[in-house]
Order: sequence, then structure tokens, then C-alpha cells
Amino acid sequence: ADTDPRIIAAVRGLKSALRLTHDQFNIVSHLDSGLCYIFAQPEPLRNNSVGLFDFGRSGLDFYRIDMTRKYPLIVTVEHVNFHDRMNMKRFGKYHEDMDEAFADIVKECMSQVFISSVFLTGIGFADNWMKQSAAVLCQGRRVFVGQNIYTKGACYRSLGGVYTEALSRYFIDTEQTVKTNIGINLMDEKKTFWPIAYGGLEWFNTRGSIEVFLDNTRRIQIVYQDILTEEEWRETVEIYGLPARPKKTTKLSISVEYYGADKGAIVIRDLGFGSLYPTTNKIYRKEFDIGAIRRKHAEKLEAARREEELRIRMGDTEELRGEDPAVEHGNAKTVEAEPEVHEEPVVYYGTASPVEPETVEEPDDFGTEAEDVVEEIDDDAGDMTEAEELEDDAVSDPENISDEIDDDETESVDAAYEVDDDETESVDAAYEVDDDESESDDITDDADDSKTEIDESEPDDEETIDEEDLDDEDSDEYEQSAFSIPSYLRGQHFDPGE
Repeated sequence: ADTDPRIIAAVRGLKSALRLTHDQFNIVSHLDSGLCYIFAQPEPLRNNSVGLFDFGRSGLDFYRIDMTRKYPLIVTVEHVNFHDRMNMKRFGKYHEDMDEAFADIVKECMSQVFISSVFLTGIGFADNWMKQSAAVLCQGRRVFVGQNIYTKGACYRSLGGVYTEALSRYFIDTEQTVKTNIGINLMDEKKTFWPIAYGGLEWFNTRGSIEVFLDNTRRIQIVYQDILTEEEWRETVEIYGLPARPKKTTKLSISVEYYGADKGAIVIRDLGFGSLYPTTNKIYRKEFDIGAIRRKHAEKLEAARREEELRIRMGDTEELRGEDPAVEHGNAKTVEAEPEVHEEPVVYYGTASPVEPETVEEPDDFGTEAEDVVEEIDDDAGDMTEAEELEDDAVSDPENISDEIDDDETESVDAAYEVDDDETESVDAAYEVDDDESESDDITDDADDSKTEIDESEPDDEETIDEEDLDDEDSDEYEQSAFSIPSYLRGQHFDPGE
């Protein structure tokens, strides 16, 4: 009935005194025996919640048993202590007052949830004193009274099989159940969790031990895993006083001992490494309290939350410190850059200004301003295109043209036409090609035809083209001139210094 650590230690002494093996000896609490008895009964009795009243010498205790219908299957036991309101010393032989007080307690407990059945046990229910309370108990539910509920429940548990099959599917969550798995972190790439002791049983039936070899460390990380919420808390233990040994030659034993549902100790023993490295017989004990660890972890989270709120309040947020201030919580926001406003005009050196002049009109008649355009381009010799440079070289060196005609017949015709359009010096070069017998032997019949065309298009008088003749030419011939002005340069102002 009482699971005080001192009583548990005394009961464990019976195992060695009676020379029982581990399979022959087991400690069971009254509550766990009551659950085994209830789940061994027909299933309709526990369609909803179940109530258990235990009226012992110290007073009345109520246990409400709730079961989940969906995974994970959990049996939750809620305990309410009524020792102050209902005990043997307070009422004595006045059963009428006891009956009235118990009826009030029943109304209070039954009003919270719907309860299918109620079980009464304990010496307090031995006498037949329930009148008013019995009428309240039996309203829509079945009630059982007996002094052998815990005894039969312990027998059901020892037999197992079909007697504990229904209860074995649930996780039992009571005041005495260990709800935490304890293990270590192997500190590998996957941060593997290696369990030492599993939860799910009463604390006095929960133990575990493992043996490990240390690699190149003196630290062990203890991991606590909550079974229901799957939360994890970690503590690092550093071992001092062990002699220097090579890797994987330090063997340790790590065991877990409980003296409460949330309290216990982790015991580390040095086992040495055979005769090469004898044991030092040192024992390290690390006390733990799951409740304190949980509160400490919650305090850290609360401190981090307050720090984040303060940072946001001060304007120092992650969004401001990030690379892209327009991205917030995964939603991209487009930030349009404001146009630059320049009070003074921007001067670009070496290129034409991208700022178009306010009053600029393209000339309608190219012939009227041809002289000015030719003079501007002649002053800026650096702006000539590759085609212009080739034509200029052709005029200055007519011998190059004759060589090109020998190499390429089709190009000779085009060159001849270009010569007729430009100056008479190029025409003389064509005549020189015709007078040269040694070079004319290599020219094919097509080349002769081209000479005929050149002779037919030959001007009567050998005169240079003057600037006045440009005014009389048509606009089409002007556009084919070597000195045509690109459209993006028309009307632009050039720096004479360039």
C-alpha cells in the first residue's frame, strides 16, 4: 500500500532471504493490482471511466481511471486525497454523518465525467453503513464492494496471459510510473541514443545497466526522453580521476537507480581493462530530478523568449540582420528602388551622353548639310569603321587591288564598282590590271567579262569628285556613301577636343 523507498528497500531484502530468482520475485502496488483486477472484468464495465474508492485507516482516497480510444493507448489515473474530509477518527461510530459526507464526495466526483462502474475496497466499507450514498452511487452505474480486489488483482498479474492481455496494450500513467527513458548519447555522426533504462513501469521495478568503452573523451552525455511528449533534456557528466589510458581501454558501467517516479541516480563504475589496465574501483554517482530538469529547461526557453521579445522591441530583429530585408517568414516582398534624383546634370566622358537634348530635330535634307558632316567626320578620324579604312587603303595603294582581283574573281567586280563610285585613281588601277599581260593570263573568262563591264562603266573624263557634285547626287547614292552617319549620332554634339 505504501511505496516509500525505505519500505521498498526492506521488501527487496526478502528476495535474498527467501532465495528467490528474479523471475520469482516482483513487487506490486495496491493501485497496480486494482488495475489488473478491473481490466480482468467484462469490458462493458469500463466503456467509460471507472472509479475506485479506497477507504483505509488513514482516510479515503479516490482514483479515477480514464482510457483513450485512439493511439497511443493510455490509461491515466487521477488521484484525489480526501483524508481530511473522510477518515475513521473524525466520525467514529457516527455512521449517519459518515454516510452524508460520503454522499457529498460521491456527487463531487461523479459530476466531472461519466463513470460506468465503481469499485469500493478498504476496511472503512466493511460495515453496512451506506444508505444515502449508495443511492447516489447506483444512479446509472454498477457498484462493487469487496476486500479482496487487490489480492485477486495481484493473482491475475502473476498468471498473466488472458488476465492481463487487455491492460498490456495500454501505457499506465500513474503517480508511481516512470515516464522517462534514460540513456546516453554515443556522440557519433547520427547522435545515436542508447537506452539504459526504459520507463513505463513503477519506479521500484525500473532498473537498467550498460557497459561502455570510452574513445577519446572523459565526458558522458546523459539523455532524458519523455515517453508521452517525446521531449529531450541533456546533461553532460565529466569524469575526473581516471588514469591516462589509450583509446577504448577504459571500460565503464553505467546504471540507473530510482527512488521515486521522477527521482533517482546514475551510477558510473570504473571496470578497468583486464590485467593490462586494472580497475581503480572508483564509483561516481549523479543524482537527477526529472521535475527540476524540466523546470530548468522551461526557464531557459522562457529566458530565450523574453530575449527575443526584447530584441524585437528594440528593433534588432533577424530580418534586419539578414541579407535580404524584404524576406520575412518565407514570404518574399519586392522592394522597389527609388529613382536617383540629380540636382546637377550628369557629365559622361568618352561616350555620348545618354541624356537626350531637349530641342533636337533630325535634319530633313541630308544634302544641304553634307559639307558640315563631312568636315566633322574628317576631323574625327578615330571614328571610321573598318570598311572605311579598307576603302581608304585601296585608294592610296592600287597595287593591292590588282592582287585581290587575282585571288578572288567575285571580289574584283565589287572592288571595281567601288572604285568607279569613289575617285578616278581607282579607275586607273583597273586599267593597269588590263594592261598587265602577265597577270591577265591567270584571270578566267569571268574576269574578262568583268573587265568589259568596267570598261563600259568607265567615265569619259578623268576628273576627281568635288564637294559640289555631292549636292547634285540623289539621296540614295548619298546613303551608299562611305561616310554615312549612324542614326544614334545624328544631332549629337561632339567635343572638338576629342
